[in-house]
Amino acid sequence: MRDRAAGLAGALAACHALCGRRNSKWARQGHGSYDEIEERDFFQHAHRSSRIVLHFFRPQTERCALLDRHLHALAERHCETRFVKLNAEKAPFLAARLKIKMLPTLVLFKVLPLSAFLATHFRNSSFWASS
Repeated sequence: MRDRAAGLAGALAACHALCGRRNSKWARQGHGSYDEIEERDFFQHAHRSSRIVLHFFRPQTERCALLDRHLHALAERHCETRFVKLNAEKAPFLAARLKIKMLPTLVLFKVLPLSAFLATHFRNSSFWASS
């Protein structure tokens, strides 16, 4: 039991060291906090951060409030990821495009560089085959 606790403490210390080195860049982008954004601001946040956790919520829903508390704690621990929430009633465009059917809903984004995207999605495609 003590060995496991020591291992977890070491992993946590390593994570804090990583966050400390990159903290100034991430802090400027809003990482380490859990904020409510508006629909029009989402694409700006998505452009600046490579990892995003987006919570579609409704203020009157108890399960959304429960998830809020957990995401707030996670945002402080995982400074490499941007945590944001979006009121689904005020974001009809994104809710429709992402086919949000029930609340709460979490959407996870990991933005890849274009070269990695092309390599991943067109690796076995006939698009790259020589004639």
